Amino acid sequence: KGWRAGSDEEDDDEEEKFVLWQMKRNGQSVRNFEFKKGKKAKKKFANKEESETPCILTKDGELHSHTVFEDEKKNRVMLFLIGLCFGAGNMSDLGPCNDADSPLCCLEPIEQEDDEVRGILGSNGVDDASDDLVEQLVSWKVSE
Repeated sequence: KGWRAGSDEEDDDEEEKFVLWQMKRNGQSVRNFEFKKGKKAKKKFANKEESETPCILTKDGELHSHTVFEDEKKNRVMLFLIGLCFGAGNMSDLGPCNDADSPLCCLEPIEQEDDEVRGILGSNGVDDASDDLVEQLVSWKVSE
């Protein structure tokens, strides 16, 4: 089976929004399931993980749980789901994609200045990028 990263603590999840993201069986689109209670979301994630279905669980716009598989194809699906959620604004960072200690890391450090990155973002219509995002983009790029 896979290795699971995420929080096992049982806190009061009453008002938090959990969303489970996965590819449809035909691979043509992505499905998402919203949960108001963390217990139900975590159980659904555990069931998907047990069946080795690539999926991620977000909690209030942050990556909460994901699985790393031995199968490289399933890990590519995980990278796609994380990138999709980040690109669509459903996650605030790329999680394990830019964590050098993660088996899902697909980015490498580069040298760029904050102003250069802000200029690139500005030319693409992103004028109000957070300092955290700029710092993340300054530090990482897609590996070749």
